[in-house]
Amino acid sequence: MHKREASPHLRGRAITVYLVILLTIIITNQIVIHPSFASASSSSATSVEQTSASQPANGEGGETGTETADLDADLDVPPPRPTIIMAPDAPDLKLTTAQVTTAWLVYDILHEAGDLSPEQIAGFIGNFYRESSLNPTAVNKKRTHYGLAQWGGSRWRALRSWAEHHKTETQMQFLLSELSGTESKANTKIRAAETVQDAAIAIAKHYERCALPEAEKKIRIKYAQSFYDQMGLGTPNVD
Repeated sequence: MHKREASPHLRGRAITVYLVILLTIIITNQIVIHPSFASASSSSATSVEQTSASQPANGEGGETGTETADLDADLDVPPPRPTIIMAPDAPDLKLTTAQVTTAWLVYDILHEAGDLSPEQIAGFIGNFYRESSLNPTAVNKKRTHYGLAQWGGSRWRALRSWAEHHKTETQMQFLLSELSGTESKANTKIRAAETVQDAAIAIAKHYERCALPEAEKKIRIKYAQSFYDQMGLGTPNVD
């Protein structure tokens, strides 16, 4: 009796089933993750997250914040401007906001446009306080002198020809034009002054040309020194 051989069709099906079973075993073994491997992976992820969080955004090292703070500390930042100034003739009385604003305007213009020293500018501010109480629209009782410096006569007429002559900015530009022109002799004397005291007297004597008995000299020096000290004009890099 002859043994019956399996048909090719059946052999093909058997091979297919075998391959399916084999493939299933392989896939199952790949998917199953050992607990110890899972734990290690979790720890690794946490470690990476912590490391990333500790690194600065620019990737230059963890000392960047400290370096920035050190750089800020080294910057030459000017101190804030005083907004409260006591009246030099009444230490218990504060100057008005308008007076303080005028004092700083005088400083800015004479410093930037006039290239005058802080001591010389304090001399001008002290004299202006004595002449007009830092009021650019001040007029004397006889109505013959006007403005911060109480210009009179031909000088007052010259100032009045300027547009907006009632403003501090205009009056300081007028002053600088005088110093470079008709008041050039006064300019030489004022620029030669190195101290607040010398500047205050040079301005009173050669620019204001007021009577200067000893008592008046002391007053003008006192006022100039008061503004110099209170405005911090002796501080380097005053803004």
